[in-house]
Parts: sequence; C-alpha cells; structure tokens
Amino acid sequence: MPILLIVMPIPIILFFLIKKWDIVFLLGERKAGKDTLLHILKGDGFQEKPVALGQTQRVSIRINKWKKIDIINTAGSDIAGTEEFKDAKYTIRCYVFDSTKYGENKRIKLGIQNTINEVKSLPNYKKIKYVALGTRAASIENKDEIENEIRSMGIRCKIFELSDNPQNEVMEFLFKE
Repeated sequence: MPILLIVMPIPIILFFLIKKWDIVFLLGERKAGKDTLLHILKGDGFQEKPVALGQTQRVSIRINKWKKIDIINTAGSDIAGTEEFKDAKYTIRCYVFDSTKYGENKRIKLGIQNTINEVKSLPNYKKIKYVALGTRAASIENKDEIENEIRSMGIRCKIFELSDNPQNEVMEFLFKE
C-alpha cells in the first residue's frame, strides 16, 4: 500500500501547539528586527534591506483552513500607534530586541520589564505567554549570558540569527509551552 506523504508548511509539532486562532503582539525598539521577523514568519524569508513600515499593522498568516495566526507588528518605540492593540485579546506578547545593543541600551531591559509588568496587570494574564526574542545572534559572543540574564527576570528568552531564516525555530519558541 502506498504511503501518503503530506507536506505541511510548518512542522507537525507546531501544528498542534498553535491554537485555532493565536494573536502575537510584537513590541520593541526601532531597528530591533520586528519587520524582518514578520517577513520570516510569513514565509518571505530574510531580506537584506527590509523596509520598515513605520506604522503598527496587523497581518494574518493562515496555517490551514482551521488555524491562523494574527501578528500585530508595532512601529518601534513609538508606542502611540499601539494603544488600540494593547487591549487586544492577544495570546503571545513578544518583546523583540537587538542583542548587539543589549548591554548599552537601558531601554531594552526596561522594555522587557514593562512587557512582564503589563502582561501581569491584565485580568487574563495567566492565559498570555510573554517572551523576549533577541536578534543578530551571529554578531555577539555572549549569547548564553544575555539569555540567562533575561530569563532571570522571569521571562522566556532566545536569541536568533534572522539571516538564517529560522522560521520553524521561531514558531516553536513562540508557541511551545
């Protein structure tokens, strides 16, 4: 009997981790890599010269006819355009940061702490995952040190090299419990 091979756009384990409708809220400083991350999650891959959209946007990614992911991509540290989305029923809040600037930019630690505090202040906070996702892993030597320091703040953290197009790895990080 022939074996039927079904090729899915994401690994099978991720298919079961993603709920019927997940909403990911991306926050972070300007030039942290949010737009690049969005291109990777959409399947467009890494772009050498990404064009930052400069405004908060909501993008839907269909996994199959039963499941989809909505991604709210904010416009850098310009929080003005994000207020309407802060109360959205998102399921994952992801603070994106440039790992090469982690030690020098105090706003990154503040942004991570604000992510934790704002999620914990929500009435349904136990249903919301919050994570810190670093970019530019190939440009740093102290990746483990930075990840561990951020984890000690009480938030999941992983640093990626986005030029490697880590779509599956990022999806697993975002959706895994």
